[in-house]
Amino acid sequence: MEMKIENITYQEGEILIGQFDEDVEALKSMLTNFEVYEAEFEKLSTTKRKQEFLAARLLLNKVLGREVVVCYDENNKPYLQNASEQISISHSKNYVAVMVHPIHAVGIDLELRTEKVKRVYKRFLNPAEQQYLYNEKDNSYLEIAWSAKEVLYKLIGKKVFDFSTELEIFPFQLNDSGVLHVLHVSGSRIYRLHYFQNATYTMVVGVDKKIKL
Repeated sequence: MEMKIENITYQEGEILIGQFDEDVEALKSMLTNFEVYEAEFEKLSTTKRKQEFLAARLLLNKVLGREVVVCYDENNKPYLQNASEQISISHSKNYVAVMVHPIHAVGIDLELRTEKVKRVYKRFLNPAEQQYLYNEKDNSYLEIAWSAKEVLYKLIGKKVFDFSTELEIFPFQLNDSGVLHVLHVSGSRIYRLHYFQNATYTMVVGVDKKIKL
């Protein structure tokens, strides 16, 4: 049994989105370099976390066409051991997404669509953003906004821990996919992100090519 995989090319980078129904043992048997992860894997406590761990590494091996080893830096950002490619990982329920770029830092966030964002949007949007992104009947803008700020947290780090004050999303047009721009307030930088949205998930990606103010 193989994961269902979708492939997207974006700004010289590659994105793979995998939907997995396999159990832990099946995923483990598919990961050809599992032995390098065995000690780390044994520390994982839940079945879901083990599935996400294995599926992400399977996708990275697949997109790069070779066995790679994922490590984490002091900010808990993933990177490849002894390799120059930049990576980002996201997962939501039985979906996992990875993004790889040959040069630039990348961020990816994929979220399955739920009503949860409507209950928490005031925590991550400032009052002005709330005015133009909130729609009582449609969560689409809110979901994109949340994922966009998650992507920038992955790219920038703990400096943007307070999403509502540190990151400001400019108004954007809603389509199945499109571009949005986000200001990192204290960093005085604008980031250009791309979103993809369908009936199942919202995904936002970014390649760290910054526009200085």
